[in-house]
Amino acid sequence: MTGLMTFKEPELPEALLASLEGAEPVRCIIVGAGSRLALETAVEARRLGLIEPILVGPASDIERVADELGCDLAEFERLDATDEASIAAISAQAARDHEAGFVIKGSVHTDAYLRAFLSRNAGFRTERLASHIFHMTAPGLRKPLLISDAAFNVAPSVEQRIQIAANSIDVARSIGIETPDIAVLSATESVIESMPSSVEARAIVDVLNRDHAGGARAFGPVALDLAVSAAAAATKDYDHPAAGNTDILLTPTIEVGNALFKMMVYFSGACAAGIVYGLKVPLVLTSRADPVAARIASIALAAKACRPQ
Repeated sequence: MTGLMTFKEPELPEALLASLEGAEPVRCIIVGAGSRLALETAVEARRLGLIEPILVGPASDIERVADELGCDLAEFERLDATDEASIAAISAQAARDHEAGFVIKGSVHTDAYLRAFLSRNAGFRTERLASHIFHMTAPGLRKPLLISDAAFNVAPSVEQRIQIAANSIDVARSIGIETPDIAVLSATESVIESMPSSVEARAIVDVLNRDHAGGARAFGPVALDLAVSAAAAATKDYDHPAAGNTDILLTPTIEVGNALFKMMVYFSGACAAGIVYGLKVPLVLTSRADPVAARIASIALAAKACRPQ
């Protein structure tokens, strides 16, 4: 079947991987390691020195896939679990018992995976809202761009977006951006009562610049072009110091963030590394459609974000 366009395979963000050279591999849990994709990803991430994984899943499936891949399972710690519910439960317990740095979704459904770590009695929640953060790299993009929330919180309130911004600031600092600039998106740079996202953006900016004074710089409401294009900002006489050069895009709804990151992936060949942050451990949340580069980059991002700031 002929599609609208030809998909361009993304490239691994070499700077992100290079920043982990010499670092100790992080103990992590592979939740559902009994598929080729999950085990292949674990093997490659271990080869790159990013992780020391514990494989959780049906022993027979893991052994069969390992034989297909020519993988020596003696190098891996394993926990047998047969069905999806037990895989998720055993993985959560293993993360607690082994003090895992982060967790990786393998061949389990997303709802079972998230339920195991987000339920209130699981022990992983903090006072902060959990949110999803994408680390985007692409040809022509001068530096990584963080997008939140594109995959987790559907229609966050003003207070929730302030917490999402705080998560994004932490992740930005973990990758070396000491004072990140945060563009709070709307469809305009003016506060217009008939456009609620612009009114909310102004409220969010005021709180962020008060609570993170000197540690981050928020601006908005701002349309996407003014946040990422210096030429557009100059043409429209938008003179904020971070105009055209933001580090973080804070989206008003999941639809905006989801469409934005997918446009970058499919139109620009971007590599989207994504994690859920704000719990006691980051969660790597990948899709079966994600290419290898995005999977490895997500693991590398989690390995950075789980370390003390």
